[in-house]
Amino acid sequence: MVLKQPKSAKVDGPLHVVVRIPRDGHPISQVVDAHRKVIDEHGVVWLGLGGLALSKGIVAKLNEQIAAGVETCVHVVQKNDKFDVFSGTVLRASLSLPAAERELVPRYYLDSGLVNFFNTWLRIDSFKLGSDSQLQKLFIPTSGNSVDFALKHGTASLLTGVVGSPQKGVST
Repeated sequence: MVLKQPKSAKVDGPLHVVVRIPRDGHPISQVVDAHRKVIDEHGVVWLGLGGLALSKGIVAKLNEQIAAGVETCVHVVQKNDKFDVFSGTVLRASLSLPAAERELVPRYYLDSGLVNFFNTWLRIDSFKLGSDSQLQKLFIPTSGNSVDFALKHGTASLLTGVVGSPQKGVST
């Protein structure tokens, strides 16, 4: 049975990325700490994303809005009693890790071979504790469903969301 959020409308606005870490994966605090260590040393880190890659079009849109000075965020979430959320500012999106920047990934990516598994990369300069209420303000561009709803009722591990509210009267 597929659950649908009652209102469904298209939304437009800046894109942001939401990544769900499986509950049986590394605890989110360990993931964040490993990335913060690289940020502390180099000022930036590449966050690798596995599973389905973002499309070339979405990567291009993310990079266009970054170049235009639009704040673009990644929200990394893990479901425990509630959603634990950490957010970072995206400086660049890519479908491959630049070869000259392998030192800008956490050591465990290299040691475990994850560096070869990831197919989407986000260069970020911070990881701050967020709130699950942030997820209620993000909407899936194509459906208008809230990211919060999609995370609670779906299985997707990688979502793009738009800040704002659905446009009423616009159907998908």
